Amino acid sequence: MLRVLLNEPDGNLTKYRIAKLSECSREWVIEFLRKLEAQGLVEQTEVLDPDKLIKYWSQVRLEPEHWDYMLRDPEI
Repeated sequence: MLRVLLNEPDGNLTKYRIAKLSECSREWVIEFLRKLEAQGLVEQTEVLDPDKLIKYWSQVRLEPEHWDYMLRDPEI
């Protein structure tokens, strides 16, 4: 969801559209946007401070437990 917000920071996206692009529920988007608003990072769907939002993202981002790779022709 943070990536979607940072790609469209001007606030033109609806909460429904953010949910669709983020592949999550609209209810979760509303709840998370409230949390971000309380921190002064967004207002509705408009990003107020992109640098702080990126910093927040780097702090909450979880590293994947493992990486998957697909090789086209592994026997070559």
